[in-house]
Amino acid sequence: MNTIEILSEIKKLPVVEKHNLFKKLSDELHNDSYSTEELREQEFEQMLLAEGVIKQIPPRWNDDDDFEPVKIIGKPLSETIIEDRGK
Repeated sequence: MNTIEILSEIKKLPVVEKHNLFKKLSDELHNDSYSTEELREQEFEQMLLAEGVIKQIPPRWNDDDDFEPVKIIGKPLSETIIEDRGK
């Protein structure tokens, strides 16, 4: 069930039930460790998925993962970019 379908079902609820649902969702969001930025990103990904722009949501990047930058032979890429912009 996508967001639009869920909202459609919520609209059918009595006002008291909507209020209870809002309270439970609000509590749930406050209990989660997600930041506002992460929530916006997830909403955006869900929208892209629902509209068919993407076929699946890519796995999350974990900041704890070891990151090894790609080694480039020659001058730094940033210098190449600056040179190209000057042309």
